[in-house]
Amino acid sequence: MIFSDFSDRNSMVHSLDPRTRIVSCFIFACAVSQLSSFAALASALLLSLVLFIFSKITFREVSGRLLALNIFFLFFFLSLPFSGQGKDSVDIGWAIIDKEYFLNCCRALIRGNIILLLCISLINTVDILTFAQALSSIRFPSKLVHLMMFTIRYLDIVHCEYLQIKRAVIARGFVPHMDMHTYRTIAGMAASIMIKALDRAERVNAAMKCRCFDGKFYSVKKFALRRGDLFYISLSSLTVTIFIWGEFF
Repeated sequence: MIFSDFSDRNSMVHSLDPRTRIVSCFIFACAVSQLSSFAALASALLLSLVLFIFSKITFREVSGRLLALNIFFLFFFLSLPFSGQGKDSVDIGWAIIDKEYFLNCCRALIRGNIILLLCISLINTVDILTFAQALSSIRFPSKLVHLMMFTIRYLDIVHCEYLQIKRAVIARGFVPHMDMHTYRTIAGMAASIMIKALDRAERVNAAMKCRCFDGKFYSVKKFALRRGDLFYISLSSLTVTIFIWGEFF
């Protein structure tokens, strides 16, 4: 599947109420995005690593996501530090590096990794259906919840259709080149995927109408705050308060 989750583990993080995890992840991410001092960012990174360890997820399982994020930030380091010539510029001979731009790139890199680790630890440990139910329970707009649910669910199906078509053209000896035949083949593959996706959407819509779907998610699970959740909320609130106080006061 494209969207894999880690909801089948048994850890301290998994025992928390999904609503608590969603709200705390959002608040933590907003707080981290406002941090600029490296001491505060280092503390936030340590906190995200602690949550990641407590969620019993290994770095090998998320190495691809971390690598993709850091490669994305690599382009910032290759462009932004060389685009300004402020007071603190450093001449290295063949180029001039703006110190402030370079530090901003470092801050963005750390923030990105912190938020990604927080999302993996707190959000990716909730299965998709429970995540949607938790969003609905905290009064998140139902249309956005439905859009997210169906997008995540059926992107994987569309991806499977793409793999099936790809195997078919490879079995027929297709080798991509820079010519019109390749362009027509790729266009045909894209059109076929779109047609199958539309057909799937119509069948899913008909199936949901047959099952009298009324726009609500029903579940036997009942969300309830426990002592562990209250302790986590108190600790999270204190941590965010310390971050904000240290940054702005």
